[in-house]
Amino acid sequence: RRAESLENSIKKTQHSLAMLHAAHQARDPDIQLCLWRLSRRERRPLREQVRDPAEVVLEQQKTTLTEIQTKLSEAMRRTELTVRDLEDQLQEVHHDIDHKVQALGIDQTCLRTTVRSHETALEMGRPRSTPPGGISGGIPSHRGVNPRLAHHETSRNETNRHQEATRLGHSGGAKEERAKILRDENNAIMQQCEKASKEASSNVERCLEDVVKENQAIRHRLENEIAKTGAQIDHTKDTMAETRAQIHSLGEPTDNAATCASFRRQRATREHFHDPVSTRIQEHQMSTHRAYQELMDHHSEEKANLQDLNERLERLKDDLRDKTGALHIDGDCLTHQTGHHTLNMPFSSAADTGTLRGRRYDHTYLGRSNFSHIGKPFEVRHLSG
Repeated sequence: RRAESLENSIKKTQHSLAMLHAAHQARDPDIQLCLWRLSRRERRPLREQVRDPAEVVLEQQKTTLTEIQTKLSEAMRRTELTVRDLEDQLQEVHHDIDHKVQALGIDQTCLRTTVRSHETALEMGRPRSTPPGGISGGIPSHRGVNPRLAHHETSRNETNRHQEATRLGHSGGAKEERAKILRDENNAIMQQCEKASKEASSNVERCLEDVVKENQAIRHRLENEIAKTGAQIDHTKDTMAETRAQIHSLGEPTDNAATCASFRRQRATREHFHDPVSTRIQEHQMSTHRAYQELMDHHSEEKANLQDLNERLERLKDDLRDKTGALHIDGDCLTHQTGHHTLNMPFSSAADTGTLRGRRYDHTYLGRSNFSHIGKPFEVRHLSG
């Protein structure tokens, strides 16, 4: 019974060990996905390479999965030692059983021999007597052996045999109990590790979703800001065109005033004096000059403003391009399944892999994002000229 119980305990413990191996191997794809996501996010544009919440959660998941595998490895080591201990105990029990089976076989042989000897003696009609130097039943006694010492040795061997059997039974029972406790601990460890792994994965996906949504909102604000800046550029260009037209319109009165002044300087010398007409012409020239200077100052300010707006537009375009690239990468990280990638797998977009799963958030940003402008001049009509 003890041998059967040990064999059953060994099978259960080996099954627990196999479950630990399976749980340990099940974490490999999760770790590979976590490392791939971290490596993938390192390819984000330089300005987007910040330690955001997604980065923190991914690092936490990596640490959690590493700790899980360490716990499972330690549990496997303990379980393997327990299996070897049970196998050693089973071997001792089998060895003791072999000795007892051998002794039982010898005793049965002796019994059969004694029975045949009695039957033969009865058939021949000889009286049952004890021959000299022998014992009843035809079995000779060992000469020179003290019966008291033989009886004492036999009793001691019998006591040792019972004690050894009892020890093996108690030792086997204790080891089986420890193996059962270890199996329960293994089950608890596997459940805890599975729960921790699922929580870490859920946190990563939730955080990536938040990052993608936030990036989408920022992109929408950038697109609105680009449109607003474009309208301001259009308005500034219209204002500059109007200013140039006004500057051009000052040419005729300026020329007229200069011509009149030139004609009046051709008068006779005695007629060279400041009359009201000369005063009016001079005032007109001065006012025209002041208007011209003011318009030129406005035009310079408008040119500077237009340059600032164009530079701002370029910065917005760069920021939008970086946000779009980061959005692609975070979208890849979010939509890829475990086990469908390697650390060196290149992706240009989430649609290139064919391993997308059911998406739990709005991915229509792929249609609204105008990704075609990435790497190309931003086509805005008001930038011409």
